[in-house]
Formats: sequence, C-alpha cells, structure tokens
Amino acid sequence: MNVTNNKFELCYPIMENSFHNVLQNLFLHKNEKDVIYEIRIDYLLNAGHSTFSIVHMLNIIRNLHQRKKFIITIRTKTEGGKISISEGEYYEIIKLIIDNTNMDYYDIEYNFYINNKKKFDTLILNTHKKIILSTHIFDKVYSNKKYNSIFKETLKAKVDIVKFAIMTYTKKEVMEFMKTSRLNSVKLKKQNKNGIFIAMGELGKISRVYPEYTNSVVVFIKNDNKTHDILGQTTKTEFFKCRKLLAKCLKN
Repeated sequence: MNVTNNKFELCYPIMENSFHNVLQNLFLHKNEKDVIYEIRIDYLLNAGHSTFSIVHMLNIIRNLHQRKKFIITIRTKTEGGKISISEGEYYEIIKLIIDNTNMDYYDIEYNFYINNKKKFDTLILNTHKKIILSTHIFDKVYSNKKYNSIFKETLKAKVDIVKFAIMTYTKKEVMEFMKTSRLNSVKLKKQNKNGIFIAMGELGKISRVYPEYTNSVVVFIKNDNKTHDILGQTTKTEFFKCRKLLAKCLKN
C-alpha cells in the first residue's frame, strides 16, 4: 500500500463561540487549498446563539466561500462536545440546518440516530445532502466486540460516510482497531460508502497519520499551534513530518 497516495482530505475543526471568530478563522486559512472545515455548531449553541442565527451565518459563509468544503457538526458532551441537549432538540436543530443550508456534509451522532431511527431515516431519505454518521467512544477499556456491534448497525444506515473515533490505550488496542477498521472499510465500499476511522489517544496518532491503512477519507488536524493533544490530533506541520517518517519506514 502506498503511504503517499493522499486519497483523503484534511479537515480543520472550527470551534468558536461567536460568528465573528468563525469568519476570522476562515479568513486566516483563506489561501489553503484542499482542506475541509468542520464548523462545530455546539460551541455557538453553548454561547447562546439561536439556531436561526446560525443558519443565517452558514448561508453567509457558503456565499463567501463557495469553493471550500464544510462539515456541519453538533458534538454533544457525551461524545466529547460542548453541549447537552434532548433527543427532540437535537433532531429539530439538525433538521432545520439541513433543510435551510447548502453545506457539503452534515454530521449526525449515532446515539441520537439509533434512538430516533425512523425520524432520522426519513430525514436522510428526503434530503440529497451528504450525511456523516459518527460514533465516539470514550470507554476506559477498548472493546473490539462493542465496536463491531455498533458498526453492523451503522452499516444499515443510508448515509455517505461512517465515522468511528474510539479511545485506545495500548499499541495492541490501536492495531486491533486499525485492522478491524480496514476490514470494515471494505464492507462500506461494497455499499458505495466511505469511512473515517480514528484511534483516539497519543498512541492512536498513527491512525491519523496513516489513513490509507483504514481507507479513511478525512483526517482531522488541529487548528492551532499547540503540539500536545490527548486525543492524538496533530498540527498540519506535525502531520506531514510524521508522514515523511512513516513513508521512510515503510520503504525499508
């Protein structure tokens, strides 16, 4: 497998509390090419912005940055995000944003999806927009059995991308996750779907640096200059340094 085939896209998460800061963040990266931007709506909701004002902001962003790609995400606290909301609130906010904006991808959390499956299936069926079904697991012990069990359910969903980010603690767990994800990516391909597979944690950094192994289509990188991250995210500079080292190791 060629480690330098670059069949993936880099993504900057934008986690800001105000519209001004979101727009400023995009302006700072205006000259970067081939990068996706994930706008984390949970930060804006947590700061008190209404869903309608967020929709207005997203439409302004779409008009200003027509050539850029965007993922729209509400990450809740149970999956490492900023807010706690009810199942009903989550669905209504997601639906309003999907119905009234024209972004490239919309992230839906698996736990909300599975608990309201009929509603979400109808929503997904009626929209022509691309959906990412995401699962984040922060258990104190990694379970491959749990991972595969949830994956089988996500495989049934009529979405475009299935995302798994699971906390890992040992090299053995990282390799087990990556090997399983590689097999799962083949199952997704048979259904014309893609995957994003992330082993969270410092040791799991290899899953981000070597997305070709799991056929991951998006790699999330840090949107600041801090080098340490307990989730294993890297800056863009660090990412490409690690890629060069990995390429050299795989050639030997």
